[in-house]
Amino acid sequence: MADPNESHRDDRTPRPDATPDVVDAELVPDPPRTPPVSAPAPDDEQARQYEQYQRFLEFQRFQEWQRGQDGTGAPDAPPPPPPAAPQQPQGRPWWKKALVLLWSLLRPLLGRLLFLLVTVALVVLLLFWLLSELLGGVTGGGGGGGGTGGAPPDAAPVTPPSPQRVVRAFYGYVAHQPEQVCALFTPEGGNAFAYYSQTADCAAAAVAAHEKVTEPNSFSSPRFTNDVIQESEGTAVVDSCALSVSGGPPLGKFSMSHQPNGGWQIDNYEPAACS
Repeated sequence: MADPNESHRDDRTPRPDATPDVVDAELVPDPPRTPPVSAPAPDDEQARQYEQYQRFLEFQRFQEWQRGQDGTGAPDAPPPPPPAAPQQPQGRPWWKKALVLLWSLLRPLLGRLLFLLVTVALVVLLLFWLLSELLGGVTGGGGGGGGTGGAPPDAAPVTPPSPQRVVRAFYGYVAHQPEQVCALFTPEGGNAFAYYSQTADCAAAAVAAHEKVTEPNSFSSPRFTNDVIQESEGTAVVDSCALSVSGGPPLGKFSMSHQPNGGWQIDNYEPAACS
């Protein structure tokens, strides 16, 4: 009985015991095959090498950017804009320029004018001082009798019209003209002045009082205070202790009376008892 599988067997399939036919042909060698590269297993060493490779790429990109900045290549970033040109300052107005020019012209003249004004003022003051000194010397040297000096400009006449003028004249005559002092006294008053001065007469008492004066100009102008003159019914009393006297001692207490000719005279004298 025949095998059913035999009918389906390919007659071209060589049999195991059949010997292949030798074909006279040239043998062509097969091209070399590249073995497939299998992906390495990820480990720490490969990760480190990969990181170094990334750094190397970044360094290459930095070098290319730097060459572009140095002019060897196109720069990556646009160049900065050029600085703005400085604005020219605007000129000053014409009127300010005119004022500056005018001041530069007038400044030397103003300085000279000021110097001239100061010089003239000093000269005028000096002239006034010289005139006052000359006129004062002429006034002081005037008068008769060859005394040590004249009476002050406000010296009273021989019979002054008020008790205050009598006292001023007395101090002025003692300071500058002692020979005129006794004209201010009545005979009784002159005797009292000589008695209390311990001299022979009124003229000697006036000279003795003059010798006690240290500053004639100050002494001849005593200052009166309020109520220094006690006047009543044609008589008056003035105490030198109530006066402000400098340049010499106070000269006493004066009693005066109103005379028929309208003036006043000293009719009694007492020494000053100032505390």
